Amino acid sequence: MGLDYVKKFLRVDFDDDDTIIILEVEASKEYIKNAVGKYSEENPLMRLLLLAIVADMYENRSTTIAGNSKNNYIIRSIVNQLQCSEWSDGDECQSK
Repeated sequence: MGLDYVKKFLRVDFDDDDTIIILEVEASKEYIKNAVGKYSEENPLMRLLLLAIVADMYENRSTTIAGNSKNNYIIRSIVNQLQCSEWSDGDECQSK
């Protein structure tokens, strides 16, 4: 997923934050790999999850937490779905 695509999703039309956005994309891919076991650009849910994580990191760069974001629920839900999709047919998926 290219920087221009991510910036369009974030509605960023300037270059000042490119370095931080690139770092957030890389960190998001690693987060997904650690949470799910892999990251695949082919999976639309994984791409959406990456964009949601990047947006959350970009928009909430504060060191304090003002409350639960609705995006955090969406992110947890997508991670759970992706984790469950990695189970074989005979296994039961349970939230981690």
